[in-house]
Amino acid sequence: MWKLIQGDPDTVIRWFRPLLLGAMIGLFLTTRLEIPGLIACIFLGSLGAAGGSFAQYRTNRGLWILAIVFLLMYGLIYAMFTFGQIQDLLRNAARPPIGDAVDLTLGTALLVTNLRFLCRVAHANWRMSRHAAS
Repeated sequence: MWKLIQGDPDTVIRWFRPLLLGAMIGLFLTTRLEIPGLIACIFLGSLGAAGGSFAQYRTNRGLWILAIVFLLMYGLIYAMFTFGQIQDLLRNAARPPIGDAVDLTLGTALLVTNLRFLCRVAHANWRMSRHAAS
């Protein structure tokens, strides 16, 4: 489980189906029961989708480009979350309900895991592509 949290590529790829299934079940439950968890489920699904997309990262050259595109996209989302939190602190905004705070915290942790995964995949695939070209 620790390797999954660290964004280890082989672990994330091995767990992509349970991650996607957990995200779908979580999204169904959060929308039907109207409980917090939507953000965490979305990022759980994005981690599973990334794991499934990069299953052949050790053999297919050029996947590092796609990993960089995803990295930039998710990095921008992370920057927007951080900017929003800083703005809330500066404006002394009211604290969100505990369920929403936990949802955002878990979602942010999953987003960071996805960023780690994408960095490792991009680096490994880029190195493999470079060595194969020479």
